[in-house]
Amino acid sequence: MINRYNIYILEVFCRFQFLMEFLEYLRRWKESTENRPGNYSQNTRARMLLSWQTYEGFQLTVQSTIESTKFLLQEGMDYVLTEHFCQDPVEEFFGKQRQLGRRSDNPDINQFGYNSNIIRTERSISFQSCHFIFLLSPPSQVKN
Repeated sequence: MINRYNIYILEVFCRFQFLMEFLEYLRRWKESTENRPGNYSQNTRARMLLSWQTYEGFQLTVQSTIESTKFLLQEGMDYVLTEHFCQDPVEEFFGKQRQLGRRSDNPDINQFGYNSNIIRTERSISFQSCHFIFLLSPPSQVKN
């Protein structure tokens, strides 16, 4: 039976087709730079395409957006506002992990847990101090 919800789901999945075509375009672009005739250095070939970080970032972002949207819709969400997806907190967390790890590029589970506790404690103290200052401020100094 076709109802409004099923039609909406079909429209959403059709919109994913554009994203998949975009990934295919990037793949063909990369392939064309690798197979381009001529005696090009590896550095020159790398400059013919996006940076590898951007290339992989596009792939990861598109795939995770599609999969998470499908999952949320299949679990009963009425709609998904993908513009509200944000990975900044994740990047911030792992940036702090790297900062705390200093020269350790490959921390073990104990180091990772220890660093996570430090990050959690810093966040807790920071929130409490800001909240405390807010409570001590006279109402005339608190800006909305």
